[in-house]
Amino acid sequence: MKVIIVATVGKVERTKLENIENQEFNSVQAILDEFPNDTVQLFTLSEFMDACNNSDDDTPKALRIDVANCWIGYVEIVGNEK
Repeated sequence: MKVIIVATVGKVERTKLENIENQEFNSVQAILDEFPNDTVQLFTLSEFMDACNNSDDDTPKALRIDVANCWIGYVEIVGNEK
């Protein structure tokens, strides 16, 4: 399963995402362990698409992504845990 990682520009260095891009992980926790002191959001591809498309309506801010202010990366979960 592809997982999209969203990090706020200025709170997470872009190189952190670039260094793990397209890598395989066994679990969500393994992905989060790559960002121990940072806050990132994880989305399935479908969730990410919806959150981006919600940016122009009255959807609560927690369910929207402003891609102009975020670093975007992706990885894959290959283990049994999704």
